[in-house]
Amino acid sequence: MSELFMLLDGGALTSVEIDSLEASDAAATWIYGDLADPSARRMGPVCLPADSLAGNRIAFALMRSLERHWAISWIQAPTQHALLEHLVNIRHVLTADGQRYFFRFADTRCVAAMMRAMTPARVRLLIGPIHRWDYLTRCGVRNSWRGSLDESLNGWMTLRLTHPELAVLLDSSWPDQLLASTLEAEPELAHHGSIEERHAWFTQLCNLMRSKRIESYPDQLVLAGRVLESRGAILEAEAFANAVESLRPSTD
Repeated sequence: MSELFMLLDGGALTSVEIDSLEASDAAATWIYGDLADPSARRMGPVCLPADSLAGNRIAFALMRSLERHWAISWIQAPTQHALLEHLVNIRHVLTADGQRYFFRFADTRCVAAMMRAMTPARVRLLIGPIHRWDYLTRCGVRNSWRGSLDESLNGWMTLRLTHPELAVLLDSSWPDQLLASTLEAEPELAHHGSIEERHAWFTQLCNLMRSKRIESYPDQLVLAGRVLESRGAILEAEAFANAVESLRPSTD
């Protein structure tokens, strides 16, 4: 037997939609709700029963939006407790060089990219106790991932990306999926801006990198670091052009 749940990406919701969830649905669980950054709660994944009235109103709006339908999915799991425990366990991603990030798994574009990067055995760990995960593709077509009925897969785990997996992830996704969603740096780093500010900065950064076709992972990380250090000031046209120019090897 399975229970059905809805998973929303809080970063894609409007303030009105978030307010409606907070006001009318006590069963909604905010996966980033225990973080120190007060804005993190609203930017992270939200899990709620599939029969939630407020959730279904938002789901209808997301499904009709070409820009936001990646922000909703439906999950079948043995129990709500098992699902929530697993979602909290997988919210962190570790890289081979020791960096620790949040994996924005409510963005189904990111989950799809991660699954292409991982071996089948590691995908099974990512799915864990989930029996079925339904989502809308970029074209708006309904698709699903299917998991094992073995509930023992709900053990504690942290996803760790190897260098080859990271390379596959980069090859299969635009930088915006990597920096703005899949590997968004720790929300607790409040001195680098709130998660809401950082989300806006990274979205703008990724649009700029895409327009300039900056696809080198090391270069992306350098620019991301400068965005945080400058609290977004480097995104101004002249400052960004200078930053990109500084990435080029010296000819002296």
